Amino acid sequence: MKGMINVAIKLLVKNVFGEKVWEEVKKEAGINSDRFLVVLDYPDEITYSLIDAITKVAGISKEEVFYAFADFWVKMYNKAYMRGYKNSKDFFKQLNRIHSEIVKRIKGAIPPEFIFEEKGDDVFFIHYVSKRGLCGVCRALIE
Repeated sequence: MKGMINVAIKLLVKNVFGEKVWEEVKKEAGINSDRFLVVLDYPDEITYSLIDAITKVAGISKEEVFYAFADFWVKMYNKAYMRGYKNSKDFFKQLNRIHSEIVKRIKGAIPPEFIFEEKGDDVFFIHYVSKRGLCGVCRALIE
């Protein structure tokens, strides 16, 4: 998992729940260091452990974690990512290209794949393909 995901999870917990809850989440997840580098790839298990720990410590469901993460991610990165795109549809159609650029910079990164189906001017389907099983995060980000 890209380090920037774990960094965003850390910032989300600290900003929404506070430093004390972040320390509890780290402990519950079995994470000793929270110094994640955005340019590195980390084992998926770290991210999964953080998500599970948030559900236990904060007392919220995984779905709520996914939506909180999506809301935080969009607020944090929207201006940087949406620059140069007319609308969300144009942006979504470029996700594979964006991820291929990330793979060039982060060794071992395994991004998801997105398959698009045009169903009209204002309707299209996005198929999310990933071994990670984080469809809930993808759905929350799109919504």
